[in-house]
Amino acid sequence: MYNLVYDINSYSKFIPLCISSEVHEEQDHKSRATMKSPRVKLALNLPTVNTMENGRSISINLEDGPFKSLKETAIYPQGRHECIISLHLEFEFSNKLLDVALVAYSNSFAIQWLNYFANSGYPL
Repeated sequence: MYNLVYDINSYSKFIPLCISSEVHEEQDHKSRATMKSPRVKLALNLPTVNTMENGRSISINLEDGPFKSLKETAIYPQGRHECIISLHLEFEFSNKLLDVALVAYSNSFAIQWLNYFANSGYPL
């Protein structure tokens, strides 16, 4: 499962909410990437700084975009053929009007995000 989340460049292949994704820079245990989503008649660019603990977890922090803050930590392997996906998501929109308009969408987005990864068909 770690490899699936780590493969940012492939997100658009199995996440309908993603029209493109790209890793811009990667060194040591950090990467900079952007995911683009066309939802809500508003194109969202989500540039992130990602910190990886190889094979164990990925922490994602938003650098810029419609959120005042966005932090996500995911993935904790349990054994060779199983893992528990733990998603801890914190976010706050930078614009109060946007916050009111999109808060319900954001909650459904988080649930859909987990479902897309779980049902991706990616070889684990």
